[in-house]
Amino acid sequence: MFQNILRSDPNFLKMVEYVRGHTIKFCKSRKRNGSGVVNSYAKNDALPSADGILIAYEPVERKTRSQVNFIDPSGFVMYQLKSDYVYIDVICSLPGTGKELLRVMEDVAKYNKKSTLY
Repeated sequence: MFQNILRSDPNFLKMVEYVRGHTIKFCKSRKRNGSGVVNSYAKNDALPSADGILIAYEPVERKTRSQVNFIDPSGFVMYQLKSDYVYIDVICSLPGTGKELLRVMEDVAKYNKKSTLY
């Protein structure tokens, strides 16, 4: 499942904190040459400038006392809406989820009447 949260959504700041707590799980430079997303960049640079966050997750059949469902995240995208395109700043995910996130981001771009993704 996917959830797209825009900066204008009242739950955006809650989602920012949630993503900030999970960057260490997903944003790791795995290659020997150091390429890849570094956890600190995702938390300190990309997240504050994001216009939206797309989260991939699986629902979990447990609830808190407040009756809120748990989710098990498998990745996320931090993006910015530009005048005629969507700029993807960060994609962090478990193996196999990145392709699905990109596919959904194409739909986000179309929905927002943007010509392409960068």
